[in-house]
Amino acid sequence: MSELNHPTCAIALANLLRNAEDEELSMMASQALANLGTAAIEALRELLQVEESRLLVVQALSQIRRFEIVEPLLEVVNDPSPEIRTIAIEALGSFHDEQILSVLVAALKDTAPSVRKEAAIAIGLRTSQFKLVEQLKPLLYDLNIEVCQQAAIALGRMGTDTSADELFKVLQSPLTPVILKLTLVRSLSWMETAPSLNYLQEGLESQEGEVCQEIVTVLGRIETSGLRKKATQILIKFFSSESTIVRQTPIKQALVMSLGELGQPEAIELLQKLAEDEDKIVRLHAIAALKKYCSVV
Repeated sequence: MSELNHPTCAIALANLLRNAEDEELSMMASQALANLGTAAIEALRELLQVEESRLLVVQALSQIRRFEIVEPLLEVVNDPSPEIRTIAIEALGSFHDEQILSVLVAALKDTAPSVRKEAAIAIGLRTSQFKLVEQLKPLLYDLNIEVCQQAAIALGRMGTDTSADELFKVLQSPLTPVILKLTLVRSLSWMETAPSLNYLQEGLESQEGEVCQEIVTVLGRIETSGLRKKATQILIKFFSSESTIVRQTPIKQALVMSLGELGQPEAIELLQKLAEDEDKIVRLHAIAALKKYCSVV
C-alpha cells in the first residue's frame, strides 16, 4: 500500500477525477484521494517548489480535503498563477480557522476575478462572520458579474440589517444588470426578516418585468410563520395598486401561486377574484390555490 502514498499517485488520481466522465469512476478517484496518507501530502508539499508541476500538485492537494493540506496550500495563496490561487482559496474555504479567514479576506481584493469569487463563496458559508459585511460590500460593485452575485449571496446568508441595506442600494440602482438584480432579490428573501421584506415591498413599487415577477415569487417562499402574513399583505397591496404591471399575465400567475403557498386566509378574497380572471391560465392557478384553503373556506 506504500506506493499509493506516492505523490505521483496523488497527481494521477487528481487528473482522473478532473477528466473522468463516469460518475462512479469519479467517486472512486475522490475516495482514493481522501484516503491518501500524510506521507503523500508531505511529498506533494515538497513538489510545490517545482514550478512545472505546481499546478498539478495544487490540484491534487485540493482534492484530498484533510487538514494536513492547509499549510501547503497557504504557501501558494500568493502564487503568480491566478489558477493556482483560485484552486487554493476554494480548497481552503472548506476549513474553518482564523488563519484561513484572514487569507480569505485578503483574497477578496485579489486581481483575479476567479479568486475574488471563491473568496466570497467561502466567506458566505461563514454566516457568523457578521464583521465581514464591510469587506464584502465593495464586491457588489465588482466589474465581474459573478463576483457581484457571490457577494450578494454571501451578504444574504449573513442576514444582518446592514447586509439588507447594502443589497437594496444595489437593487435600486438603474445601472445594476437584471441578472444581478435577480440574485439580490433572492438574497433579500433568504434573510426572512422584517426589514428585508420591507425592501422587497419597495422593490415591487420600483422594479419592472422579470425582477418584479421574481419578487412576487420569492415572497411566496417565506417560511417564517411570523412573516408569512406580512408577505401576504404585501402581495395583496401590490395587486390593489394602480401599477400597470399587475395586469400582466406572468405577474398574476406568480401572484396566485405565491398566495397559494403562503396559505393565509386574507388571500382568499383576492384568489376568488382571480379565479374569474379573463386569462384561463390565471383562473386555473387561482382555483388550484383556493383548493389549498379548503379547510378554511
